[in-house]
Amino acid sequence: FARPQYQSFEDRNNACFSLNPLNFLKYNDTFHTAVTILPRTLVLHQSYQFMVRMTHRDNSSLQSVGYAIIHIERIQSPIITISCVISTMCSLNLQYYYVNPSTQLALWSFASDNQTLITGIEWEIYYGFTDQTNNMMIWTPVEYSELFGTNTENLTIPKMFFQNTSNVTFWRFQAVYNFSSEILVGTFDIEINKPPSNGTCSIQPQNGTIMTLFTINCNHWYDRDGIKQMTIYNSKFAVLAITTSATTQLRLPIGLDQHLNIYVQDAFDCIAEFTLSSISVLPDPETPNGTFHRLFPFLANSTDRNVITQIITSLSELLNTMNDIINQQAALYDMLLMDISVTPLLTTNSSNPFEENVFNRSIIIELNEHASFREALLVFLNNQSTTTISDLQFQSSILSSLTTATNELTRKSSILASTKCQQLAEHLDRLSKQLPVESVRLTATHLAECSINTLTASHAPLLSRMKVLDLDMARTDEVLDQCRQTGKCDWMNSIPTPEEGNSYIQRELSNAIFEQAVNIMSLLTSSLTTHLNIDQAIEINSSSVYFSLENVLFSSTFKQQNGRNISGFQSESINLTEPIYIRKIMQPLAFSNQSSLTSNTQLSRMFSLSIINRNGSTANVFINGNDSFEFFIPRDPSMPVPSRGLQNALLVNRRKLLFNYHSVDLIKTDTNLTYSIHLEISPLNRNLSYVLIYKFNERPQVDEFDGMKILCYQDLNSNKNHTHFIDNTQTFDHQSVVYGIRELTVTQMDKFCSNQTYSSEDLLLFDTPVVFSDNYELLVYQAGCFYLDEDNNWQSNGLIVGPSTTFYETQCFTTVID
Repeated sequence: FARPQYQSFEDRNNACFSLNPLNFLKYNDTFHTAVTILPRTLVLHQSYQFMVRMTHRDNSSLQSVGYAIIHIERIQSPIITISCVISTMCSLNLQYYYVNPSTQLALWSFASDNQTLITGIEWEIYYGFTDQTNNMMIWTPVEYSELFGTNTENLTIPKMFFQNTSNVTFWRFQAVYNFSSEILVGTFDIEINKPPSNGTCSIQPQNGTIMTLFTINCNHWYDRDGIKQMTIYNSKFAVLAITTSATTQLRLPIGLDQHLNIYVQDAFDCIAEFTLSSISVLPDPETPNGTFHRLFPFLANSTDRNVITQIITSLSELLNTMNDIINQQAALYDMLLMDISVTPLLTTNSSNPFEENVFNRSIIIELNEHASFREALLVFLNNQSTTTISDLQFQSSILSSLTTATNELTRKSSILASTKCQQLAEHLDRLSKQLPVESVRLTATHLAECSINTLTASHAPLLSRMKVLDLDMARTDEVLDQCRQTGKCDWMNSIPTPEEGNSYIQRELSNAIFEQAVNIMSLLTSSLTTHLNIDQAIEINSSSVYFSLENVLFSSTFKQQNGRNISGFQSESINLTEPIYIRKIMQPLAFSNQSSLTSNTQLSRMFSLSIINRNGSTANVFINGNDSFEFFIPRDPSMPVPSRGLQNALLVNRRKLLFNYHSVDLIKTDTNLTYSIHLEISPLNRNLSYVLIYKFNERPQVDEFDGMKILCYQDLNSNKNHTHFIDNTQTFDHQSVVYGIRELTVTQMDKFCSNQTYSSEDLLLFDTPVVFSDNYELLVYQAGCFYLDEDNNWQSNGLIVGPSTTFYETQCFTTVID
């Protein structure tokens, strides 16, 4: 009796099953695309090979065949299961998962029904090719070091891996679990989804104005899965259009030599990127304000998301360009830049598309008019719903652009934008497990920029860094008038002037936006952590904000900027073996509170460092021993650098003094804050050396001083200066410091500078009047490291200013990260 090689499931006399053939299986649906074999149907210790032949409904000559070999054993072992972290990134295609090479692939594994201790996990990688002789897939192991989580449950394969191996179509990822008594393996096979190809895109005309309708044609793009859509970005990665049509018309923001990027996307979201040739978009021949009034009515008459996005983006970029010109020309109007704007973290040399000065009136008038335009756009945007992923992308990029010029944001604009950003951040957090990391990162960048921009705009007037806008002052007057009429505003009793009333309202708003910013950063952190494996990091570095998030083991060391490592930590809320997230945020302007002007923080950036556990909660970390965490806080570069004072030391020779003395009063405006003091000496004759002594509160003497330093000519720094530094822990209970400077003779230079050894007793040698052979220049400044306590008050206890502090940035050390 000759049995067929394969027996059909439809065969009621099927000999492969031990039970009644009527009971051995069930179909999952009427098309028989899946079948379930019930328990105890297959025979123990037997092997079965299953073949599935799929036939095309409309063309029976098109068939696909798949095989599976099953061994029946009695085991109590757990099953190793592997899945995609972002399920939408892995589509099942017969026996393979269809994966896009244009994004990272994140896998997670687990052992089901596991009661046994896992002693180790290791991932193995194989590439596959088909053996044509027997039509079998051959798997070959490969080594690749740039993967994340190779010894954990999760494995992340960066997109660079697929880009470097673009000639390989099939991959196998195996999770090898080591238990105390056995080794088990889970397997995940993928097929690379090839991006769309063979196409091209063009734009006409090559040049135009902000009113021009440009036409983009994309032809001959092919993908076996079909083209889903095309997304058009500008050079700042703002979304301009999402379309399914090969031909698209759009308006573009002004700018010279722009490059548009087109992402051609297939049905499974695999992307081919195409960059259009350079184009230039000039302002309309009308005045910029006239252009605004011509374009704005289009918004009210359009429901097309692309049209709305292009008009708002074009108007926003027009305003941003004009604002850049305002800031550049501030000096022409006898204004300090630091009085009207906050300098971005990153400065760009953007080209000016205007042929001549576009302003024929006061800068302040221009700022106020632009502020009213931005507010109108934000009111319109705030009324737009957010229902799709495309809405989220469009609106986040628009908000980033609209809030860029922080000195043109009214209070109403700031709170509208901040509230909308918070809503979008909540939406992003909900969708983060459905989106690729690139989309999450781009949207998070725009929302972080929007949040910090509105925070800067709300704090800057309180720090005298921006002018109070006319709309805000007029609304303050309305509020004060209403309060006087109703008598219901108790806070008015302590506010005698309209300016103080405006400051009160501004501070209430800034506190509200600060709370929203904290929440937005928490939501963005949550969205990004989904895509971070161990030792993986995401960085946002823009003009508005620096944001970095890194996933590390708590037991590992922090990586310092200067390569120094910290090895000793302790925390009551984190285990040493637990992965944590390290988040760093730098924003352009420090927080404003009641003491900001007296604490001298109005020209400082603000740095935030957080340790976040797996639950998303911030943890306290204490650094042990002599270690400390180092960070630098820059100052706003628009801060004027004081000139070095020329010291006519030759006149001292006539006074018969032992030293030339310089007294410096220490800053004592706030008892909670301490400052370091930094002295720089620039000799006119670079071959001279000096001895420096100092004493707090009174003049030092050779036998009575608090510190000394020999300043040898060989030790001049790269700026040809001698430097001396006293940290803030030494100055906290003093009112002043008096320096004594004395030029060394040739003999004294040989004694002190040749062997670099000296003691305080050597000062007794300086018992004759000093003789200076040349003058020197002197610069003295003070610096502080402060943190915000729970009540948003600046404090300095526990922070130490470091010796690498310069006039442009402060080096800080701390032993507590809170």
